[in-house]
Amino acid sequence: MPKIEEVVGVRADVLKEKKDPENTKREAETEAGKADGENRAANSCGLIKNGVCTTCGRKIKKSRKRFYVVSFALIIFAYFSKIYYEKLFKQTVVEDVLTDFLNLKAVIHLKLSEETKANIMHIAAMLASSPDSEFEDMPGILAAKKGVKGKHPITIIPGIANSSLELWKTNRKTNSFFRKKIWGSHSTITFMLHNKAEWFASMKLDEDTGLDPHERKVRASLGLDSSDFEIPGMWFWWKIIENLAHLEYEPGKVHFASFDWRLGMEELEKRDGYFTKLKIDIEHQKAASKQKSVIVAHSLGSLITHYFMQWVTEKDKKWVDNHIHAVVYIGGPLLGVPKVIACLLTGEMKATTQMGFLQYAIAELLFGRERRKEIFKTWTSPLYLLPKGGGVFWEGAPPPDKVAYPHLIHSTGENGEEKSYNIEEILEEVEKVVSPYNKKALRNILDPTKKEAKWSNPLLSPLPYAPNMTIYLMYGVDKTTERAYHFSKKGKDFEINKNHTDKNKGVFRGIYTSDGDGTVPLVSCGYMGYAGWKSKALNPSRMKIVNREYRHKEAKSFLEIRGGPETAEHINILGNSELISDILTVASGGAIEERITSNLPEIVEEIERKRKIIEKG
Repeated sequence: MPKIEEVVGVRADVLKEKKDPENTKREAETEAGKADGENRAANSCGLIKNGVCTTCGRKIKKSRKRFYVVSFALIIFAYFSKIYYEKLFKQTVVEDVLTDFLNLKAVIHLKLSEETKANIMHIAAMLASSPDSEFEDMPGILAAKKGVKGKHPITIIPGIANSSLELWKTNRKTNSFFRKKIWGSHSTITFMLHNKAEWFASMKLDEDTGLDPHERKVRASLGLDSSDFEIPGMWFWWKIIENLAHLEYEPGKVHFASFDWRLGMEELEKRDGYFTKLKIDIEHQKAASKQKSVIVAHSLGSLITHYFMQWVTEKDKKWVDNHIHAVVYIGGPLLGVPKVIACLLTGEMKATTQMGFLQYAIAELLFGRERRKEIFKTWTSPLYLLPKGGGVFWEGAPPPDKVAYPHLIHSTGENGEEKSYNIEEILEEVEKVVSPYNKKALRNILDPTKKEAKWSNPLLSPLPYAPNMTIYLMYGVDKTTERAYHFSKKGKDFEINKNHTDKNKGVFRGIYTSDGDGTVPLVSCGYMGYAGWKSKALNPSRMKIVNREYRHKEAKSFLEIRGGPETAEHINILGNSELISDILTVASGGAIEERITSNLPEIVEEIERKRKIIEKG
């Protein structure tokens, strides 16, 4: 038998649950009234001490508003204190204090290497600096204050991977990504996470045609929006365009000639009519402004521009001289980039070999090495970036640019066998891995039988007759640049030998380096301007050619994640203040002088010596 207390307890609970709804409503109103009364009482209270009203003795809840106001005030105080500190104490003060610290006996006993000490001092200098105070005004603002105004309309031709690509056709499962940026936006990552296999399939080109794969279509985004990457810190042309705006440039005077950078040059015209449209756009600029255009091209865009000038000259020999005031090549890989060899054969480069374990794991998860190779082999554009000129430019004991290894590639087989590859052998290996269509394209580039195949090679195609035009070669120097490789070979596959490091031989994790802008070696950026286009054969109208070098300087603050205003790195140089200022000068009708600070003259001298020996037989 249950106890009477249990029965009564159960009945009480049941009665509670069956309480009249009207009673419940009245109770709720009563509670609300009490709360309202408390609020009114609190508002009518006098002095509050320790959370209690001194008038009525009622406890008053603390407001969070006071907390937020105080916090905000502290943040403002901290910010202005930082500014005051930076004005009061120079960077040298911090460096002096740290130097004294490193000279303490306790620290000396740690036996830190000179390299470690140098790194500590560099980090301290970055933390102590204030980049905003040193570069308070942008080049465009400074030029505008001097009364400088834009004169020539601008056409921008970007490089590989630095303009957006849109998805125009895909399978039904990913149709929600129609016209989303498959490259160059946060939607890129979203698409990859949603359906990585479909993203890769869309980014590839057809292996037999070099054009769109079956049932898929990707196109370049058009207009200035194509240059604006919607990923924090991933700007490309934004700073240059922003500074142009201060010289009264607007969308009608700045044309961004984006293109599908996966395609070969012939395919750009065949599929998209790119060069036809570019010609029309520049003609429209002249008709609207009554001025010739300035073409500003970066990286692969430099070779696109050279090809375009050949293409349009074939139709009208005077067109270039009549429509183009100047051409600016920024980091132009006019003689190619060894980095492309590594990408095609291994799917890797310096950036991937020197990643930390976590970075590499993330990269492999999103964009694995084998998948990279699979995509690269279908793109035709990288073939135009293979090293040009043969062994005269790239090989020797030592090569003209004094790289520690005499060949572009050395490999170690599974059984320890060693082999060095000359350029001809390297290109044979590349031909083995690329798609069927690209095998034909590569043969046309290496052994051109028709004139169109020569147009992308400055060594084989002379400049157009344009005596009134100027070409400026602007590029970075003093930045370690990958130049040759030590591979491991397993069966038919190559990998960069990350275990091969020898400071005495100038190799780190399988990569030999030289001077350059971090991507393009110095010889490729500078030779044509300093020597190649000084010849009558390649520059029949003797147009003016100017080399302008920018010495790379490391960032002065951790906040400068893109290298800061003095970087000369291949992509980040687009934010270099001096380079932007020089572009503004050209755009306003001015001229800039040649500046060479590297050992380019010695490299050219060695190349010319070797060429004469070969000519003599």
